[in-house]
Amino acid sequence: MNLLQNYYKYILLLILAVITIYNLSFQVSLETNKSGQYDEQMWTGASITSYEMFFNDYNREGVVPERWFRTFAQRNNYNLQKMPYDELQWFDDALWTFGWKAPNIAKYLMGFAIVNFGDNVDPDGYFYKFSQNRDENKWPGNFAPEEFVLIARTTNAVLTFITIVVIVITGWLFFNYWVGFIAGFYLALNENFIRVSSAAGVDGASIMFSALVVLFSFFFIKHLYNSDNRKQILIFGSLIGISFPLAVGSKLSAALNGYVFVIFIVIATFYFIKQTNSKDKKRKALTAAIDLRKNYLTNLAISAIVILSLTYIIFVYSNPVLYDSAILKMRMINDSVKEFFDIRANAKGSTELNESWLIGLWYVIKRNLIVLEENYYATFGILLNFKFNLLDGLFFGSGIWALAKRSFTKIKNNLKADFELFLLIWMLVYLWGISDFLWADFRRYYMQLYPGFAIIIGIGIVEIINQIKTKVEKK
Repeated sequence: MNLLQNYYKYILLLILAVITIYNLSFQVSLETNKSGQYDEQMWTGASITSYEMFFNDYNREGVVPERWFRTFAQRNNYNLQKMPYDELQWFDDALWTFGWKAPNIAKYLMGFAIVNFGDNVDPDGYFYKFSQNRDENKWPGNFAPEEFVLIARTTNAVLTFITIVVIVITGWLFFNYWVGFIAGFYLALNENFIRVSSAAGVDGASIMFSALVVLFSFFFIKHLYNSDNRKQILIFGSLIGISFPLAVGSKLSAALNGYVFVIFIVIATFYFIKQTNSKDKKRKALTAAIDLRKNYLTNLAISAIVILSLTYIIFVYSNPVLYDSAILKMRMINDSVKEFFDIRANAKGSTELNESWLIGLWYVIKRNLIVLEENYYATFGILLNFKFNLLDGLFFGSGIWALAKRSFTKIKNNLKADFELFLLIWMLVYLWGISDFLWADFRRYYMQLYPGFAIIIGIGIVEIINQIKTKVEKK
């Protein structure tokens, strides 16, 4: 009966699914977006090679360690001569930045699809061979066939569709149906999100797994305060421990999810302990309060061990470049990426953006929240394209206000940090992280923000509608 009463909601979701599939198909199409883009062909080739090396024990011939890696190995006294050949091949110069500095999960997914659904796939990945003749040398470069680029795009289109489904479910279950629907609508009609996440690259996988981290974190928080729900806490803790390293293992910027989780747990634990400080000095009440805190901390400690263990195992196992000296290698990767982007920022004349997170934040705002220039990437500013259109910013600000109000109300009245606070922290951490990272105004660098934008804008629109309804009813 309830299903029949809400039939229109499911019809709207079906329409949303059709719109999403249409937009994804349009962006994936080779007729719409011609392949041959350097990045897409390099990702396609690197995906084939990475998949073959990891799953099919393929060994590449004539491996030359990448020059950038050799520089950082020398700086850190890392002996390349002792590295086994099957590990050294992951640092091959032909793979360049699409190899050892880019984690592998997204490449494995694209590689799996290409190898299993493509015809006569060359496991070497279609990389140009190095030539001393500068006129002939196009290396590093790749000539992966267009049909393989299409398969890589299709893989990411499927992941992007799943992302939108996860966002709709998250909004619906933890706020209400309309928040979930509007969030899905925001993403499905966001040209930048659909275009970049469905391209042959690593964004589609990283964003999907990050969306799962948020969903599982919400479930984890839902059960966290009930000491009798240890089984559910461990289940969702395990799911976080699986999805988090898969997100980071697709794109390193997803590591921001870890900061969010740690900050939230510290705040939640502080208020839970404060909440269970019994004012009743009787022995029975004190014992009950101590037991509550003990069970909470035990559940948290076990969950932390599970999450950290799964994260380390999955991330390191899926990235052979970390098999020995994992911590040192991660530091080398981090330092090399930073220096590489510093050099590129200087070459592009964007050092001011690269050196100031405040300028980066301004770029985030003007590219996604208020239309000031032609390069605008959010949803409502594209649908209604005119200068100073601030609908995206208005809805986002309304959502942030509603989240903050609900979060602080729960803390004030119940001394409880809940999923609203988690989402608020998530958004603030990502705004800081993406703004601090920006070294150039590339549309793909804003991608990680969109799942959070979508849910918060959904909350904002629903909040504005509710406020209008309340005022009308009062009159």
